[in-house]
Amino acid sequence: SDLKPKKAVVQVLQIFGESFSGLAVASWFVAGNSFLNERCPADLLDSNPALVIEAAKDEVTEISHG
Repeated sequence: SDLKPKKAVVQVLQIFGESFSGLAVASWFVAGNSFLNERCPADLLDSNPALVIEAAKDEVTEISHG
Protein backbone atom coordinates (compact mmCIF):
# COMPACT_ATOMS: atom_id res chain seq x y z
CA SER A 1 0.00 0.00 0.00
CA ASP A 2 1.07 3.56 -0.65
CA LEU A 3 0.94 5.31 2.70
CA LYS A 4 1.37 9.06 2.41
CA PRO A 5 0.44 11.74 4.93
CA LYS A 6 -2.53 13.90 4.07
CA LYS A 7 -1.56 17.03 2.14
CA ALA A 8 -2.88 19.24 4.93
CA VAL A 9 -0.65 17.46 7.47
CA VAL A 10 2.40 18.05 5.27
CA GLN A 11 1.48 21.73 4.96
CA VAL A 12 0.95 22.10 8.72
CA LEU A 13 4.38 20.57 9.35
CA GLN A 14 5.91 23.03 6.89
CA ILE A 15 4.11 25.94 8.57
CA PHE A 16 5.34 24.92 12.02
CA GLY A 17 8.85 24.18 10.75
CA GLU A 18 11.39 24.03 13.54
CA SER A 19 9.23 26.14 15.87
CA PHE A 20 7.50 23.11 17.38
CA SER A 21 8.79 19.80 18.69
CA GLY A 22 7.23 16.62 17.36
CA LEU A 23 5.30 16.25 20.59
CA ALA A 24 4.02 19.82 20.38
CA VAL A 25 2.79 19.26 16.82
CA ALA A 26 1.10 15.99 17.77
CA SER A 27 -0.55 17.71 20.73
CA TRP A 28 -1.73 20.59 18.52
CA PHE A 29 -3.51 18.15 16.19
CA VAL A 30 -5.51 16.52 19.01
CA ALA A 31 -6.21 19.50 21.29
CA GLY A 32 -9.23 21.77 21.12
CA ASN A 33 -8.31 24.85 19.09
CA SER A 34 -9.85 28.27 19.66
CA PHE A 35 -9.43 29.17 15.96
CA LEU A 36 -11.56 26.08 15.17
CA ASN A 37 -14.23 26.79 17.80
CA GLU A 38 -12.57 24.29 20.17
CA ARG A 39 -12.62 21.48 17.61
CA CYS A 40 -9.48 19.39 17.16
CA PRO A 41 -7.50 19.95 13.96
CA ALA A 42 -7.23 16.17 13.48
CA ASP A 43 -11.04 15.90 13.35
CA LEU A 44 -11.21 18.36 10.46
CA LEU A 45 -8.42 16.99 8.24
CA ASP A 46 -10.86 15.22 5.93
CA SER A 47 -13.83 17.60 6.04
CA ASN A 48 -12.02 20.95 5.97
CA PRO A 49 -8.25 20.67 5.43
CA ALA A 50 -7.98 24.33 4.35
CA LEU A 51 -9.35 25.44 7.72
CA VAL A 52 -6.78 23.27 9.53
CA ILE A 53 -4.03 24.95 7.51
CA GLU A 54 -5.41 28.38 8.42
CA ALA A 55 -5.47 27.36 12.09
CA ALA A 56 -1.80 26.37 11.87
CA LYS A 57 -0.93 29.73 10.31
CA ASP A 58 -2.87 31.44 13.09
CA GLU A 59 -0.96 29.44 15.71
CA VAL A 60 2.40 30.50 14.28
CA THR A 61 1.25 34.13 14.04
CA GLU A 62 0.14 34.13 17.68
CA ILE A 63 3.51 32.80 18.82
CA SER A 64 5.53 35.26 16.74
CA HIS A 65 3.49 38.22 17.98
CA GLY A 66 3.52 37.09 21.59
